[in-house]
Amino acid sequence: MTREEYLDILQNNLHGIPPQEAENIMEYYREYFDDAGVENAEKVMQELGAPEQLAKRAAADAAAENGFAGAAGSGQNPGFGSYNGQTDEKKKHTAAGITLAVITSPIWASLLLAAVCVLFAVVITVAAVVLSLGFAAVVMVAAGLFTVGTALVTVFLHIPTAVMLIGAGLVSVGLGLLAALLTYGCVIGIKRFVMWISNKEWRNAKIHKPKIFA
Repeated sequence: MTREEYLDILQNNLHGIPPQEAENIMEYYREYFDDAGVENAEKVMQELGAPEQLAKRAAADAAAENGFAGAAGSGQNPGFGSYNGQTDEKKKHTAAGITLAVITSPIWASLLLAAVCVLFAVVITVAAVVLSLGFAAVVMVAAGLFTVGTALVTVFLHIPTAVMLIGAGLVSVGLGLLAALLTYGCVIGIKRFVMWISNKEWRNAKIHKPKIFA
């Protein structure tokens, strides 16, 4: 039996409770499966038992908790206690978190705005430096080639001047190529840094993912 089949049977057997309560129960068990991971789906189903029996226990717990008539059956769900206690606690924590976020919003909003401004300034500065290097490379190479071309014409008129222009043109081309290499290095470095940050965040998310089973 797959996880989807298990959850479908569970949902179809949640009788005698309001639709919203049934949806809350289904949401809880979907998250329970998600936290365990795909590789542990079979263990989760073994721990919870038959979905029909789990539906009876969950409905009975919900009925006892909320004071309405529910399906027959009693007893806590295995391993983690009553679903209702978990969801009520989650709701309390969520409400407390929202209240705290609203109260402290002037502080964290200001800090967030400052961080965004700093990040934006850094990005603009790096982009300006890279673009400036690239533009300088193009200009210096073009100027050097133009100077060398002018020297080839001047060689028939005045050789020393032509030699001087050729030297200046070659120096300009060399500086332009150096600027182009620096631009290329900056682009590659930025790309690798972004990839490193992305891979690091992905690894951290994978390492700290909550696991129910060892």
